[in-house]
Parts: sequence; C-alpha cells; structure tokens
Amino acid sequence: LRADASDLNRIERTIEAALYRADVTVLDEADHELGRALVAEPTSPALLYLRGLSTYARTRPLYAQRDNKAVAKVLEDALEQLKAVKGSPWETEAQALRGLLTGELIGARGAMSGMTLGPRMSELTAEALEQMPANGRALCFRGVALLHMPEMFGGDVQEAKQLFQRADAAFKRAAERSTAAVGPTWGHAEALKWLAQAHLKTNDLAAAKIAAERALELEPEFQLVRYQLLPAIVKKLAPKS
Repeated sequence: LRADASDLNRIERTIEAALYRADVTVLDEADHELGRALVAEPTSPALLYLRGLSTYARTRPLYAQRDNKAVAKVLEDALEQLKAVKGSPWETEAQALRGLLTGELIGARGAMSGMTLGPRMSELTAEALEQMPANGRALCFRGVALLHMPEMFGGDVQEAKQLFQRADAAFKRAAERSTAAVGPTWGHAEALKWLAQAHLKTNDLAAAKIAAERALELEPEFQLVRYQLLPAIVKKLAPKS
C-alpha cells in the first residue's frame, strides 16, 4: 500500500514529536509504518528522507545519556541514509539536514574532527540555502553552522540570529498557506530553540526567553527547551542577591 500525502504528513509529525520528546517508543511506531511503506515504495524520496530524519531523532535520548560514541554511530547511519534521497525538493532538503548532522558529528567525535567536517558542514548548508533561500529548515541549519563555526573560519553569531529569525518567518508563511507544499514541514520549534540559544550566547536574555517560550507554545513537550534551555535563561534573568 502506497503512502499518500496524509500518511507522509502523519509519519513526519510523529517523528518530529518524538524528536522533541526524545521518545524512542514513538520512534519505533513511526519506523514500523515507514518500513511497511518502503516495501511498497523503496525509492520514494519522501520516505527515504523520513527514514533519515527518524534515525537522527534517535540521537536525542543518547545525548541525555552523554553517550557520544553511540550518538556518532547514529549520526553516521542517518547521513548514509540521507545520501540515498534523490529528486526535488527532497534531495535538497536531505542535503540541508546532512549539513546539520555533520555539525553534530563534530560534537560527538571531538573538536579535532572539525578540521575536515567543519568545511563540509558549511558547504552543505550554504548550498542548500542557495537552492532554497526561503526554506525554514535551510535557513535554520545554515544559522546553526554559523553559530558554531569559529569566527576566523566565517562564523557569525549575529548573522546566525538573522537566519533563525528568517526561518521563523518562513515557517509562519508556510503554515498560513491554504495548500500544503511538497516536501517536509517540520522544524519551526527547532528554529525557535536555536534562536533562543543564539540570544543566550550574546546575553540578550529577554529575547532568548521569548523565543524559548514560543518554542514551547508550538511544542509543549520539547524536553530540551522546557527542562534545560528555559530554566537556564530564567536563572540568568533572576536578580542577583
């Protein structure tokens, strides 16, 4: 049985919720449905993209366990899966996501890996944004690259903030459209999380708090924001005794 647009949207939404909640049980359910759909359509770019996204989502509970070796293995698996995605717009979407995962792989493997992976992250995210300049995920992932890249190699926190803000606006526009566009739709809360982190990095605490609270309005069970990011911002905002 082939997956139609409503099936794809439901699977994607399940994966996105599991990503924010770090919920392996929900991911298992999504993967079961994905596996059945891939039997019918083994080369479907939409399904192959969602398989890579689901694999990536499995890093979230591993981060909580501080298991960098396991995180790196999952990221490597997801990157290989995303390389199989062909066809517009999914191939470019996969390239943008590969850029994000490549950056996370630096964190999992250690700073020395940034010598080779850093330029690759920059290349993937820049090319994806060039091809999809109004795409919320492409804007967000390019912002992540600039946020973490050393300034001497082109990193720019202020430009990253602007990209996260443009991503926020792009997601709003996409949500207002009467007809769903072809391609993935996830990531609005993720972009707001990154915007909050960028504001926190520059000590713009009031703006950071607003962005984090907006992320929770969209995704109330966003574990990282609810239990780590927002409390850290509130603590910094508290008057010193």
